Amino acid sequence: MPHLEVNGQIITREELRLEAARLRQQAGASSENQSFFERELEIQSEAEQLLIDRALLEQEAARSGLEITEGEILQALSGARRSDGIAACRADIITSEARAEVKRRLAVDKLLERWCQGVKPPSPAAVRDYYTRNRDQFHAPERVRVSQIIRNVEDEHSRPTILEEIQEVHRLLRGGADFAQTADRHSDCRGNGGDLGYFPRGIMVEEFDAVVFAAPVGALTDVFSTRFGYHIAFIRDHRPEGLRSFEEVRAALENMLLRQKQDQEVGRRLNGLRARAVIRKVSTPS
Repeated sequence: MPHLEVNGQIITREELRLEAARLRQQAGASSENQSFFERELEIQSEAEQLLIDRALLEQEAARSGLEITEGEILQALSGARRSDGIAACRADIITSEARAEVKRRLAVDKLLERWCQGVKPPSPAAVRDYYTRNRDQFHAPERVRVSQIIRNVEDEHSRPTILEEIQEVHRLLRGGADFAQTADRHSDCRGNGGDLGYFPRGIMVEEFDAVVFAAPVGALTDVFSTRFGYHIAFIRDHRPEGLRSFEEVRAALENMLLRQKQDQEVGRRLNGLRARAVIRKVSTPS
């Protein structure tokens, strides 16, 4: 496999191999209408283009002189450590390579943000027009919005105690206690007042669906059990199958159409960088 040079910057064979492996894993099984060889050629080409574009963006960000502060780098590294579940990592053992990679990524993010500054949000008429012309995209299944309190049962020995405790919580709710506050105090899945948002059948386990889809809006269910433990549910809303209203989807549509316009602007500018770039594929001995 050759390596690439983008305005003199080398993209190594190992970088190409790793990017191709990532795309291969992401793609999963190939299409029945596509041979293994055809798919491999497609993956190699896509890996090359992605790494070329990344190099062009990093080079343009460096030319633009975008300032990345030490605080921004440390914040990004801290977020990466938390997402890896290693919150105890110390900043002084972060490698110089990791810092450099984060700095390049932040610079590219700032470059894209600068490119998109002049992109205006879609007009209300454009948003409404998209909804009108694409109604089939907004068909929704039957959904409920539920808040819950759950007590997990880890072993059968603890079951009687946990049942007694959640029954006491149920008595508090029957007596007028606020559900959200009670959930944040007593549920094993705390936060957001136990609100699970809207979901259709099949997202939750069968036993859970059977109770919440049968209960009326505003109902507080009895204590019931699933394979995970004991639950109390409060039915906040129940929406039948059908077309989602414009008001329900307007905010998401506005964001989607704005992202499309931003993507077009980024694509236009990136095409300009590609047209001016000197890109060479260099064959080297294995």
